[in-house]
Amino acid sequence: MRLTYYMKNSDDEPELMSITEAKKLLKSQGGFAWTEHYERDGSLFETTEIKLEGNNSKFKYNHHL
Repeated sequence: MRLTYYMKNSDDEPELMSITEAKKLLKSQGGFAWTEHYERDGSLFETTEIKLEGNNSKFKYNHHL
């Protein structure tokens, strides 16, 4: 499972949204966006930053979530 969050500045609460919505906000307003990758048992596996350039769907790990 993957959950994507966006924050405009460090004082705000993170907002849950799609990667597409997060990229649109990053482009128009700046801020921070990241995706949290969870194992099937619900534990956090990895956190990756969302960037405006490149493809954010390339995984660095080699096992099925």
